[in-house]
Amino acid sequence: MLRHRLTFAAACAAALFSAAPLAPALAEERPYATLSPGAAYTLEYAAGFRVIMRLEEKSEDGSVWAVIPGEDASAPVAARMVQDPQGRMTAFLAADGTPMETYEPHNCERVELLCRYTIRDDGGVHVEQRFSEFDGRAWTYSILRKSADGFQGKRLGSVRYDADGVQVEAEWADLATAETNSVKVVK
Repeated sequence: MLRHRLTFAAACAAALFSAAPLAPALAEERPYATLSPGAAYTLEYAAGFRVIMRLEEKSEDGSVWAVIPGEDASAPVAARMVQDPQGRMTAFLAADGTPMETYEPHNCERVELLCRYTIRDDGGVHVEQRFSEFDGRAWTYSILRKSADGFQGKRLGSVRYDADGVQVEAEWADLATAETNSVKVVK
């Protein structure tokens, strides 16, 4: 159950901490431009749990965020989220560095219009495509996963970011389970 919650949290956190190249707003053009290692945010999920995201590394090659369940920043790191220089997730790793999810070339977060990627996880190798639009304030998106019958709906959502490129709120619906959830930065 904890692994499921962490994977779920990581996927949501990825939406919170991503930026795209050539996007229309400053936050998208310069992901984490003003953030330094050690910067942290607490996320509160409507599902009833909190996760601390702490920037561990930042370089011209990208960034690494620590995922810490709960509200105690000194608690052990449960996972790490790896991003490219534009803030798009390329991997979600267990605390020991073992890949739990990898995205090639990245997860298409905050890339306008249609973008396709490959995800590798416990369930195998999947092709997904994401369609995203930016209205000047928030991103809306849909994610489809390729199956034998073509692309099937996976998730619908919306995301809003602050000037640092950190998501301040998001809502999404899992189309397979009809479950909805949301997350917001609380501190």
